[in-house]
Parts: sequence; C-alpha cells; structure tokens
Amino acid sequence: MHARLSAEPPAQVVDLGCGQGFSTIALARAYPKAQVVGIDNDEASVADARRLAEEEPDLGNVAYALSDASELATSGPYDLICVVRGVARHGTSGGGARRGACGAGRGRRGAGRR
Repeated sequence: MHARLSAEPPAQVVDLGCGQGFSTIALARAYPKAQVVGIDNDEASVADARRLAEEEPDLGNVAYALSDASELATSGPYDLICVVRGVARHGTSGGGARRGACGAGRGRRGAGRR
C-alpha cells in the first residue's frame, strides 16, 4: 500500500472516526498536497481536533467535520479512507460505516470494494 500511495499520492483523504484529530494531523503531514478531512460524530472530539489543528499553522490542508460515517458517501469521493480505531465500538454501526466508505471511495485506487 505504501508503494502504491507513494507512486500516486492521494488528493482527497478522510480520517473516519478521527477523535481528537491526532491521526488527521499525521495524515496531513504524510500527504502535504492532499486535502485531509477528519470526520467524527462526537461534537467534543471535533472541537478538540479543531483546536489541535490551530496549533499547527503550517498545515493548511486539514479540516474537520461533525458527521456520521454513514453520510460519508455523500461527502466524497476520496482517494484514501483511513480508520485508525474501531469505529463500530463508538456507536456507529459497522455496516453503516462500511457502506459509507464504499460509496465514498474512488474506484481507481481499489477503494470501495464490496
């Protein structure tokens, strides 16, 4: 996967279930030319993530959204969808998250396989 992403870096990345945004910041650093969006359905976590991003003024490629994983398909498409933690244990149905991610992935990278 690393070789493939190095050869063709993603332009649109989503960090699904971003929590307080640490993984989103890491993705933004790893892919500085990509627009990286952290999505979480917990308002306090998204607020924390936005504050964290404010402490990183050199990263202009980070945004956060209060959203449910099942809505992901309508906000994409994305070149890379990352899930760092188990989203299902936080109240989002695994099936809803999977359907949202499948609908949001771009086929050219093999994302969105059902």
